[in-house]
Amino acid sequence: MPMKQHLVTYLQEYQLQFPEHVEITYFIYETIEQLCEIYEKIHGDFQGIITSGVIPNHVLEELRQGDSPCLSYLDIDIENTYRILLRESIRRNQQDFSRVAVDFIADKMTLTQAIEKNALDSIAREYDNTFRHYSLSVIEEEEKRFSHYVEEKFRAGEIDFAVTYLYSTAQRMKELGYSCYYIYPSQNALTNTVKELVSKIDATRARRSYPANVLISCAEMMTRKYGNSEMKFLAYKKEILTLVSPYSGSLTVKDSRDGFEIYTDCDTLAKLTDHFLGCPFYNHLQKTLNFTGAIGYGIGRNFYQARMNAMDAVRHGENFGDDTHRSFLIDEENKIVCMTPSNEIDLVISDVESDY
Repeated sequence: MPMKQHLVTYLQEYQLQFPEHVEITYFIYETIEQLCEIYEKIHGDFQGIITSGVIPNHVLEELRQGDSPCLSYLDIDIENTYRILLRESIRRNQQDFSRVAVDFIADKMTLTQAIEKNALDSIAREYDNTFRHYSLSVIEEEEKRFSHYVEEKFRAGEIDFAVTYLYSTAQRMKELGYSCYYIYPSQNALTNTVKELVSKIDATRARRSYPANVLISCAEMMTRKYGNSEMKFLAYKKEILTLVSPYSGSLTVKDSRDGFEIYTDCDTLAKLTDHFLGCPFYNHLQKTLNFTGAIGYGIGRNFYQARMNAMDAVRHGENFGDDTHRSFLIDEENKIVCMTPSNEIDLVISDVESDY
């Protein structure tokens, strides 16, 4: 668990318990750069990594390749949010919630309205999602914006105390002499996060044994464009067998009517494609044999689904691909990924449209 010191201290002082059979190791960091350095050192040694919130989790998502290690984070704990509100209301005899700021609510609605509508949880999830697709520089600006929002409320005398999900905001307000409370995770939140991560790890293990299928469709084989098609066919086969030779014990290559099929499992396919980041065949066959076909990868919970997904991926490449993007993967969740010949462009990920 890469955490800042204050959170590790909290977890140790309050002796929050972890589920049985789960071994926790803490790594202390102070800056995003240090977090990245820690991840690079430890990502191959652990099956799962939990961070303190959506922002550090987003940073690690950007660094992660493939599906390992599994990542999770301690999101906004609504149970502890209510606990802080109740505690401070009793201490201060506070009955006017309009004089309380909760940064993840901001100006979406008043705290009273959020409580009456039981909307704190949905607002918290929406707040989390605002950070998911931001760059690091934008995330830092958003942190400053939320901190500025709370500070302005204090300076204007509009609030008596604040509750925040951003520790940087809590620190800043403390330095200014304002009452601002960071939302630490409750025992329930911690236990649920760890259990969910363990479930992800189990699912990842199971997925590695899922059937996988690769269809290499050679356009000239279908149209018999080449007079000496048998020689061309053998040339393709030789190149394909050479490319898969490091994994020959975990896959089978078979001839098909218009090309070749490869039968394997998800784990081997991940190794063959550098964790689904690129197609090892397309660029090579295009350069060596002027390949003009399409390549489809399929993963499924059973062999039938894997093969059908590979067939749909081939059709997608034939119908929507271009000279550099005619290799696609469809997984067991019907997500389609553009398996580019290199890693120079971003992967295109979307849901499959079943309208071929």
